[in-house]
Amino acid sequence: MCGFAGYLAPPRTGEGFAPEVIERMTDALIHRGPDARGIWSDSAAGIALGHRRLSVLDLSQAGAQPMVSSDGRYVIVYNGEIYNHVDIRAELDAAATKEQPRPIWSGGSDTETLLAAIVHWGLKATLHRAVGMFAFALWDRHTGHLTLVRDRFGEKPLYFGWLNQAIVFGSELKAFHTLPGWKGDVCVQATALYRDLGFVPAPFSIYSGFYKLEPGCLVELAVGQPSPRAAPRPGAGHVIRWWDSAAQARSAAGDMLSDPQEAKGRICQALRDAVAGQLISDVPIGAFLSGGIDSSLICALMQELSPVPVRTFTIRFDSAEFDEAPHARAVAQHLGTDHVELEVQARDAMDLLPRLTHIWDEPFADSSQIPTHLVCRAARSQATVALSGDGGDEMFAGYNRHVFGQRLTKLGTSMPHAARGAVSRAILAMPTSALDRMGTLHRRLPSALGQKAHKFARALASAEDPDGMYLGLLADGSASSEIARSALGGLDVRELDPLRSLLLRDVMLYLPDDILVKVDRASMACGLETRAPFLDHRVAQAAWSLDPELLTGDRRGKKVLRRILADYVPSALTDRPKAGFALPLAAWLRGPLREWTQTILGGTLDPNMPWTRAEIDASWTTHQSGYSDRSAELWRMIMLADWLSERSR
Repeated sequence: MCGFAGYLAPPRTGEGFAPEVIERMTDALIHRGPDARGIWSDSAAGIALGHRRLSVLDLSQAGAQPMVSSDGRYVIVYNGEIYNHVDIRAELDAAATKEQPRPIWSGGSDTETLLAAIVHWGLKATLHRAVGMFAFALWDRHTGHLTLVRDRFGEKPLYFGWLNQAIVFGSELKAFHTLPGWKGDVCVQATALYRDLGFVPAPFSIYSGFYKLEPGCLVELAVGQPSPRAAPRPGAGHVIRWWDSAAQARSAAGDMLSDPQEAKGRICQALRDAVAGQLISDVPIGAFLSGGIDSSLICALMQELSPVPVRTFTIRFDSAEFDEAPHARAVAQHLGTDHVELEVQARDAMDLLPRLTHIWDEPFADSSQIPTHLVCRAARSQATVALSGDGGDEMFAGYNRHVFGQRLTKLGTSMPHAARGAVSRAILAMPTSALDRMGTLHRRLPSALGQKAHKFARALASAEDPDGMYLGLLADGSASSEIARSALGGLDVRELDPLRSLLLRDVMLYLPDDILVKVDRASMACGLETRAPFLDHRVAQAAWSLDPELLTGDRRGKKVLRRILADYVPSALTDRPKAGFALPLAAWLRGPLREWTQTILGGTLDPNMPWTRAEIDASWTTHQSGYSDRSAELWRMIMLADWLSERSR
């Protein structure tokens, strides 16, 4: 896993990009690649590429980047892993002809394989053959074109934009902070989206004129190409969608699988193949284990495929309500893994707070970012690569909104507006603490029932259609505004059943812009590579082919995964209500984080804040009273206010 940056500029612009510019851009990403730095440039063409390397495959100099293709045509900087690169090499060797002889391999890196495949098959054909996670910049010396590419589900980040007549690009926004003439004007549309969602969705970034490349897309750029007038989406601004999740989901659903045993076998085989492929590494490898369905299944398959005990990692809290360590410990003992626990207290979160804005680059308000980084840091002390269960919820219906969302959406969009308002007010009239007590009476009810019920109530009051209800259930119940709807980018869910429609919205929005951003930055900040077998596209295609009954048929999500896991781990060890990887944030904001929060939110209000002083004070007062849990909204306010404060310093 690595980081890269670069620019493409007219050879002699007015401002000019001196050679040291690419060095500064690259060094800003040293945390992503602490092992080596590489620079390549062509001043006549105005192109410069920089790379920071985290050595995982082929630790020798033969795997160094930037890398030039054997025919001299292409130069690449690349971040990711092609898990099937050995198979691609074999295919390239077998396809050798007199006109296109067998490649002469200088090393064993997947970067070299990727370049050779592009030379032989072309870019798009290579992308469809590749199994993996990746983002890269490819310079074509023959045509003078730069192509930026991102993987199917957005596991690896890629930003680009325009500054001083130059096109700039990189793995993280912090690479741009080093540029001459950098101002970093805040994008108003991005802050509005952030207010509703808690993250800035692609193709937007927090800065005006700078964008995220959407998952499954590539963009072709050339010297002198003007900046777009609007955020570039597929079909505009030279952006091409090379992988279409919506089309893939529709195609898979056309051959729906309803037999439980066949479904179990197909999913298990796809996951086993994915895990086996992701175990390739020339450095120590481990896995995250929470004791939930997803991570337990990944660890079980790893242990089945490994000749030695797999190293697993988890963290424990001093709050029993949020502590999953006992569950993880029980699963680890059953599987026989080499298990490591790290205790996290409020003090650990406090120590990390000053670094959050630097780690995440732009405002990001998923509070599980803190424990995610801490478990990554713990894993990095003993491994360089860690497998995770990320993507299991989005592919196999693991969230409460998947289980109940279909009925809630139908209920909410069919009720008259006045009736929806009345029901919403009735729910909101009950304190979250009282609803939480009700939730403890039934083990099938979700944890933090009060917060979830209030979220639904707010969504119910404002949602007029399925998109609005989804956004309300995703966020804090108030994200059905037109600006929030634009984040879905006109997602086409025609011909899909209600459950697949919900899952696809998650795959296109929440997964890449929240979950994968969280994991990438949390892990890369400490030089750890994470891999997600559930995001193997073959696993996704198998999941999309399942009858909805095989996902939520027992009024719980991930039915088929539960059946598979039962062959490895007794159900009693994992059969419990869904509980996210969360902090006891609500209590901490009323206790050890209260003073810090008041300092962040109590100062002069930055004009870029999308909340008024009255809204901030009302949310704070309501939360402190204990009547309603407003921690999610407050965390958004805190993270943006802190980011804006850091930016102004």
